Amino acid sequence: MTVYERVEAMLTKAFGVEPGAVSREATFDQMDLDSLAQVEFSEVLSESFGFELDADKFFELENLGELIDLLEAQAATV
Repeated sequence: MTVYERVEAMLTKAFGVEPGAVSREATFDQMDLDSLAQVEFSEVLSESFGFELDADKFFELENLGELIDLLEAQAATV
């Protein structure tokens, strides 16, 4: 399973995001994730991927594609 597929599954199953709303270009606002949901999402991601996401970097991300790129880069260094 790719990083994108893992993240997509988390968003749709744990956060109730409609599958059609998930794309690399989608922003967290477009997926109806408010700031609290984003914090929870970052914690779920950290637990699932086994490394701590930098909170400052996470909240600077403009869309899901940037998150996927960040996760892939961090996973390559672990």
